[in-house]
Amino acid sequence: MNTDKKMVEADDLAWRRQVAEVEYKTLRAEIISSIDIIMKILIGAHAAVAILYAYILSNPIGSVFVFLAPLLIIIPAYWITIAMLHIMARISSYIIVYLNNYSWEERQSNLDKKMPKCGTGLF
Repeated sequence: MNTDKKMVEADDLAWRRQVAEVEYKTLRAEIISSIDIIMKILIGAHAAVAILYAYILSNPIGSVFVFLAPLLIIIPAYWITIAMLHIMARISSYIIVYLNNYSWEERQSNLDKKMPKCGTGLF
């Protein structure tokens, strides 16, 4: 009976590792696709701004505020970029906390042990 229980636990552990590996690969692919989207957005925004400035400089309109028009392209592009970076940070945090072999508390404890102590501190 005891060996059956050990075999079931071993099978359960192997299954959990396979699920964690698939989840890790899926989340990694999501991060890579987010990086690709960010790059496409930034390249497109900068190209659109360059085209807009080329049009503005070749056709003088006479208004000073026309040079602020590229901000209508740049600001939304960077808002989307910041949102995508936030999503990537959340996915990365999930991977670090839940899919690593040991928890973040152990990692922090190990880091504290490795870091040299610097005097008595300032505060």
